[in-house]
Amino acid sequence: MGYNHFPGDNDALRIFQLYDPTRGKGFPKNLINLGYFELPKSNVETLNQKHWQDYFLQKPLSKDAPDYIGNALQIIERANMKEEELEMLTKAEYLRSIYDDQLAFARDEGREEGREEGREEGRMNTMLEFAQKLLKLKMPLNEIMETTGFTKEQLDQLI
Repeated sequence: MGYNHFPGDNDALRIFQLYDPTRGKGFPKNLINLGYFELPKSNVETLNQKHWQDYFLQKPLSKDAPDYIGNALQIIERANMKEEELEMLTKAEYLRSIYDDQLAFARDEGREEGREEGREEGRMNTMLEFAQKLLKLKMPLNEIMETTGFTKEQLDQLI
């Protein structure tokens, strides 16, 4: 609340519990508590209370404010937008999501192509090594060509 209902102290938060004034007794269990937060007062008990105080007083949130308070602020800001602002923001978010999806797809495709190129390169290196061993063993060229799939020109480059 933005009022100072308890001028005797500077505590921002008060917690009230059920009490029967006729009998002078409180409720047997603290099942129901009512919190009253006086925004103008400076004494807060926790850092989260300070973050909520900043939120309700429309002060900038500190970087260590919990995400849920920042999310609440975004919801309020969005709810207070004019129709054309909201439409622009919605379009921008939509376009951003398309961009992010396309970027993720391109990354996945690039990774797959890189893996495939690596496999092909590995197979080629293995075949080259195999062909070189066969050449060292003085195996006939036509048999090496048939076994490896290399042409005579390719085998000549290995010699």
